[in-house]
Amino acid sequence: MHPLNPEVTIDHKNGDQLDDRLENLREATLSEQQWNKPKSKANTTGFKGVALRGEKWKWHIKVENKMTWSKQSWDTAEEAFEDRVRSIAKFHGAFSNSGAA
Repeated sequence: MHPLNPEVTIDHKNGDQLDDRLENLREATLSEQQWNKPKSKANTTGFKGVALRGEKWKWHIKVENKMTWSKQSWDTAEEAFEDRVRSIAKFHGAFSNSGAA
């Protein structure tokens, strides 16, 4: 936490918590920290934020602390993921993490 603002934390841009080089550190809110998380180890689709809904694939992201699902759906997880990558940049900016790495 930041000593002057308890809502600000330090984020590792590349996700490596052992990489404390100054150019890899930035201030971030807790929400921004969450956006920058990598794909979960429990992920079963292979794509961060993509899920099968019925017979079609949709993506989801958190916007203003609410889970938001894509209005469109796709035949493949890959197509949904490609659209999610484009969409998260609009909402999460510099903290966008597609989870591809």
